[in-house]
This record gives sequence, structure tokens and C-alpha cells, in this order.
Amino acid sequence: MKKLNNIVFFSLLFTWFMSCTPGKGIEELPSADRGPMLVNYSENLIRPGYQNLQTSVSNLQQAAVNFNASRTTSTLQLLRAAFQQTYTQWQYVSLYDFGPALTVQLIPEGLGVNTFPTDGTRIEANITAGGYDFNSSLGSTFSGFPALDYLLYSKSLTDAEIITLFDDDKRRTFLVDVIEHINTKVAATLAEWNGTYRNTFTSNLGVDVGSSTSNVINRMVRNLEIVKNFKVGVPVNIIANVLGDPSVVNPSKAEAYYSDSSLTQMRASLLAIKNTYLGVSTQGVNGPGLDDYLQAIGQSNLDASIKGQFVVVENKLSEIPETFSQSLSDVNHRAKIREFHAELVALIALMKVDMTSAVGVMISYTDNDGD
Repeated sequence: MKKLNNIVFFSLLFTWFMSCTPGKGIEELPSADRGPMLVNYSENLIRPGYQNLQTSVSNLQQAAVNFNASRTTSTLQLLRAAFQQTYTQWQYVSLYDFGPALTVQLIPEGLGVNTFPTDGTRIEANITAGGYDFNSSLGSTFSGFPALDYLLYSKSLTDAEIITLFDDDKRRTFLVDVIEHINTKVAATLAEWNGTYRNTFTSNLGVDVGSSTSNVINRMVRNLEIVKNFKVGVPVNIIANVLGDPSVVNPSKAEAYYSDSSLTQMRASLLAIKNTYLGVSTQGVNGPGLDDYLQAIGQSNLDASIKGQFVVVENKLSEIPETFSQSLSDVNHRAKIREFHAELVALIALMKVDMTSAVGVMISYTDNDGD
């Protein structure tokens, strides 16, 4: 009897061990063909998105050349319009922080071209010195889109006074150099996507760390957290989901602070994330996306919950009046901003916990904000 008990014991132990084998849980999850989704992302969202950004940057370069040649209110306004168009277009690709964008350091936080708030003091010092290295360890703090936001707008100067500052040829050179720095990184990223990485991305059909599906999901969720933590949280004094004193706000730490286009950029960023989830192309065509994949693996209820929460988030964002800086200073509008933040937390939970569990993807980026 003792021998029989031992056999039963070890049989049960073996069964338990096999059930705990790393990766077995993922392997047993319902699965569907991810190929069409990845092809749609590559061909209809990512590559066209970078191409559109490249076109916008080229237009921005020409607008800067025109402004430097003839500094008038009219050419300043045209330059600003080109900047806003390019900045918004940037939001549509900023979540694809993997592969080429990582290689050329176009997007990485602290290294890419959208580190905010920018360092105005360092910008002025570099202009005066006439020498700077945008690729240095601190380069992102005085370059990229936030630097252009600082150069082309002001909270204290009139347009005429801003134009006068550009009588300094060093300032004009700095403006052109900042845009060229962005252009170089965008062009290199697009070239890699149009080259071998295109096939690398579409042929990597797994869900393990580093796979295409994992990269898309990780960066989509991470971009949501960037919206929550830095575009909204820090300005409204919510750090790591801890509600700080509601009377203390930090408008100067918001994205696009000087141009007061924070909400415009926020809307574009959220739309890019939503379109990626839905598989909606740059032309507005709805193709295979993560929503379709969830439905294919029997997770229609989760898909419906995520889509519903996107609507809630968009509605909450629409309740925040322009401009973001002014809303931060108004107690009632500030409450709306905090409500928006809370709904972002709920959306992130659905995607970061429920969706990743359903698909079998692991969150692989460092996260210390308490979500």
C-alpha cells in the first residue's frame, strides 16, 4: 500500500510540475492567425505613418527656410502651422517604439525627439555658444519638437518680439539644425521599415518578448501610460497614481506648453493608440487589428469593454476646455482633468492586464507607477 501511495504521490507531483512548466499556460491559450494583423500594421499604419511624418518634416524644413529668409508675421504663422502639422503627425507613430525607431533613437524616452518639458535655459546657452550636440546624453532636453515649441512661441513675448529674436543668425541656424536632427532620425527609421525590417516584423508571428505582437501591445500600453503619467498626471499633480494637492499644478511641464496645443497633441496620441488597437489605417480603413484578434480567440466581451472604455476616455477628454494651461488653473476644469486621468487608469488596466493575459503577451517594459 505504501508503494502504491508513493506512485500516486509522484504521479500527482509530475502532473502538477508539467502544469507549471514555463510557457505552457501561454501555449494553451486560444490562438488565431496573427499574420494578417501584422501585415496590416506594417503596410497600412506604420510605414505610411512614417512616410506622412517624413513629408511633414520636409514641409517644416521649407517653412523654416522661408521664415529665415523673410521674417514676417505671415511666414511665422506658416512656420507654426507646419510645426503643428508635423507635431500631430508625430503622435501617430510615437507608439511604435521598437525596431528601427529604437535603433536610430527616434522615439526612446529621454533620447528621442519629444522629451518634455524642454530646457529653455540650455537652449539659449547653446544658441549663444553656437555649438551643441543633439546626440549627447542631454541632447534631447534642448532639441526635438519641445525645443521648436519653445522657439516659435512664448508666454511673455509678442509675435513681433519673437521675430526680432531671429535677427540673430545663430538662432536661425539653431532652428534649422533642430529640424534637420528630427529629419535625419525620421528618414533613417523610414528607410529601415522600407527595407529588411518590413519582412522581419510581418514574419515574427509569436507572442514571446520581442515578437511583433508583443512589441505592438507593449508600446501601445506604454504610450497610454505616457499620456496618463506625463501629459496629464504631472501637470495636474498626480504622480504614480497618487493624488497630490489639487491646488498645486505644473502647467509648464505639459507637452506643447508654449504653443498651448497640449490637448491637440493628446487627442492625436490617443487616436493613434485607438486606431492601432482597431487596425484602422492612415486612410481611415478598418483592417485586422487587436480587436479582431480578441474576437477570434473568444474574447468578444473584453473587446467590447476596451472599445467602450475608449469612448469614455474620449468623452472625458472632450470635457476639458482649451487651453490645457487655463483648465489647469480653473478648479472646476481641473476636476475634469482628474476624471479624465481616472478613466485612463481604467483603460490601461483593461489593456495591460486583461488583454495581455488573453493574448499571452508579457509586459516587458519597466513600470514603477503602481498600475
